[in-house]
Amino acid sequence: AWTSDPFTPQVVDGKLFGRGSADMKGGIAAAIAALDTLERSGRAPGANIVFHLVADEERGGGLGTKVLLDMGLIAGDACLIPEPTDLAVCVAERGLLQGRITVAGKPAHGSRPREGVSAIEHAARVVLALHGADFAGPTHPLLGAPSANIGIINGGSAFNTVAESCVVGVDRRLLPGATASSATSEIVAMIDGAAVQDLRYTFEVDTFGEASEMPAEDPFATLVRSCVASVTGSEPDVIGMTFTTDARFVRNQAGIPAVVCGPGAIDQAHGDDEYVTVERLAQACEAFARLYAEFR
Repeated sequence: AWTSDPFTPQVVDGKLFGRGSADMKGGIAAAIAALDTLERSGRAPGANIVFHLVADEERGGGLGTKVLLDMGLIAGDACLIPEPTDLAVCVAERGLLQGRITVAGKPAHGSRPREGVSAIEHAARVVLALHGADFAGPTHPLLGAPSANIGIINGGSAFNTVAESCVVGVDRRLLPGATASSATSEIVAMIDGAAVQDLRYTFEVDTFGEASEMPAEDPFATLVRSCVASVTGSEPDVIGMTFTTDARFVRNQAGIPAVVCGPGAIDQAHGDDEYVTVERLAQACEAFARLYAEFR
């Protein structure tokens, strides 16, 4: 639980606490304040700077950035997304496929379990086959290996009834090149490979987002690294994200180089007592100001 009001920001020991401070209101604030920093220092942007702020990224982005792209409202030569990276420069991210496996059983009285087929028992074997599974194929130098996590399980209707149905929610994280079809086929193959006798199930995709990447040596990525290094005094790491952001729409759909770089730290996201350091906020603000001034 939060030890302070999450909706009343406060600074304690050099940390700005508040809901979304790291992910990613701190990054947004730094990106906007960078324009003021430019003006105060007498510098001018080297290009037009356009902000687009959406609320749907946490739910997949289909009602936010993608809609703006579909409407032709996003265009440009480069894109900076200040998601939490602790000012590392992210040029790649995994995709995701989330879906529901509905396992069917045969109900019976709980005192006579052998007369029924427990959907929960069968689902448990499906979980063991999928959770933390190793997937065939090469790994990615920045993204590692693909993964699977079982995040939801919900089944049965009563203590004294053999479960007729059990739903398992799976979260796959994908490497570049994977499609919804190929990821689904892998899941089905692993379930079938568990060889559960009389297993009956259906699989329904809930969310899909493709992986995305851009060359680490891309001129825009190089410029972002240079601007961050000039402020922090050290060269930022070039990284890949195991999770996904709206960068995939900008890279894959619009073909615009998109770098993810922000002052927050991902280990602060989605948790209690979320914070971003004031030092990182100030560094991000100045780095972004230099980026705006130097971009051509």
